[in-house]
Amino acid sequence: MKTKRQALPSPEQIGKTIRALREQRDLSLGEFAERIESDKATLCRFESGSRRPNLDALTAIATACGITVVQLLDLAAKS
Repeated sequence: MKTKRQALPSPEQIGKTIRALREQRDLSLGEFAERIESDKATLCRFESGSRRPNLDALTAIATACGITVVQLLDLAAKS
């Protein structure tokens, strides 16, 4: 029996979720970028949906938010 594969959320959905998680934690772009060992410009591109974060970036973002990558993608898919 084949299982149905779920499509990944769009870059825009992922970005909206990242921004919401950052804002819930009352962190600036710079503070959050530092936590995920990135720069503000890259984080801004993730949040705007103009760039899709790779697995390493998703892992860093999820870890900084205290959730798993699966939870992050689930939240994004529901947005």
